[in-house]
Amino acid sequence: MRTSGRSLGLACFGLALGLVFNSLLGPLMLGVIEYRYTETFENQGIGLDAFVLVLAAPLLVAAGVLSLQRHLAAPFLALGPRPCRRT
Repeated sequence: MRTSGRSLGLACFGLALGLVFNSLLGPLMLGVIEYRYTETFENQGIGLDAFVLVLAAPLLVAAGVLSLQRHLAAPFLALGPRPCRRT
């Protein structure tokens, strides 16, 4: 249990760092990465970058911290919401 909690925590931190790095290099901040899309799709990409910086990365960091503390909610927070299947 200790190893898996540490692994999940480090994976969450690494993923959050990679997502933030990618979003900062995009057209939202530095413009190093240029999207070759139409203006509408480019705006959606910029919105996705903003979503990552405001919501996704902080939740991944919180899941990483909880995982290192061996909290039971960490895996659920790391996975995020899943759509409900209606049958």
